[in-house]
Amino acid sequence: MADRVAEKVEIYDNYHRPLEGSLVPKHTENQSPPTMHQGMSSSSISSTNAVKSTQHIDAEVEKEIENTRKLNIEKEELWAKFAKNTEVKVVTRIESLSSIEICELSKWIREKAKPQITSLSISKSDIDDKAAKALAKAIKPQSTIDKLTTLKFGNKLSKLETLELEGDTISNEGIATLAKVIQTNHTITNFKLTRSNISDEGIGALVELIAANDTLKNVDFKDNGFTEQQKRRFEEALSNNRNTKIENFWYS
Repeated sequence: MADRVAEKVEIYDNYHRPLEGSLVPKHTENQSPPTMHQGMSSSSISSTNAVKSTQHIDAEVEKEIENTRKLNIEKEELWAKFAKNTEVKVVTRIESLSSIEICELSKWIREKAKPQITSLSISKSDIDDKAAKALAKAIKPQSTIDKLTTLKFGNKLSKLETLELEGDTISNEGIATLAKVIQTNHTITNFKLTRSNISDEGIGALVELIAANDTLKNVDFKDNGFTEQQKRRFEEALSNNRNTKIENFWYS
């Protein structure tokens, strides 16, 4: 009976510790005993390799991001050189914008437009106080600080020559805001504001613009329903401006 009972031997678990009292078939001469390993398990090795692989990928991603950043800087510098030595005329005509869309457009003109817009036409749109302020900010003369910011980030100064607002709904404060900016702007030579149902308060702001501006050459205020008295106010303002450059003025 004892011959049929397997010989008691020591076996090893995963950590190679002998388990007492275990019965296993006796090893033959051709069989090798369990291999003893020291150090990390296979699962630990896989985890370490995964961490190293992730670190390698992160390094590669950071390298690509840095390369992309350098390429963008080079592109901005090349474009700045091109724009400085190249005269580019860009005409943009847009209609049926909401106040929010005009604010977004103004921000794009101020920060992103390349080549810079030289002629902007907005028609049948809602230019409330907020939209007018945003638009005025996009076309206002640049200060010294703005110029430094422009050089740093690659944005160009305003080169807007023509501003056309046709059939828009514009608040009195909106007209006053735009008129004040155009009054001191030295790049806009053509200004069109037609079919906008301007009130007497808005007309007052436009009269002040005509009386003070020394850059505008062509001004179009047609189809606003001006009274004869309001027309005379424009005539007086124009005649009293000794520095005016206006060659064509429509206000019927």
